[in-house]
Amino acid sequence: MHRPGRLLDIVSAMRANRLEPKRIQFVYPKRGKEANTLLIEAIKDGKPDLKVLPPLYVYEDNNEYTPEVRALLYGEGN
Repeated sequence: MHRPGRLLDIVSAMRANRLEPKRIQFVYPKRGKEANTLLIEAIKDGKPDLKVLPPLYVYEDNNEYTPEVRALLYGEGN
């Protein structure tokens, strides 16, 4: 988990340490806002095959968690 602006630095550091990025997801505070968090998963000595996951929005317009975030935090179904 890191800041999106550091994406290239993160990938470079991963590859320098034999970690191959596999999944990446940008996290947005709300729809219409810029991403403020980047989630990235890597595998040691993996082959190149990066999947970009759909965006994850944290809050609805009414400032309540989105169903996806509630599921992650509290185990509630979508």
